[in-house]
Amino acid sequence: VLVTWLLDHTTEPESLLLRWEERGGPPVEAPKRRGFGTRLIERSLASDLEGEVKMTFNPQGLVCTISAPMEGASG
Repeated sequence: VLVTWLLDHTTEPESLLLRWEERGGPPVEAPKRRGFGTRLIERSLASDLEGEVKMTFNPQGLVCTISAPMEGASG
């Protein structure tokens, strides 16, 4: 698993960009339906952070990217 993050100073407000990338495991396929965990990540995390979540199921592994504004986020 490779986790990278950065602050995007080109947006107003600044945004946190987080990327979770899985590599070296068995081949990955997109699920035929979204399960509880996927929905939880895509909807709840995006809502809680007031941002966007994108999950890409590449054959090499899952890539999850999260973009969230640094101001106005809950918590």
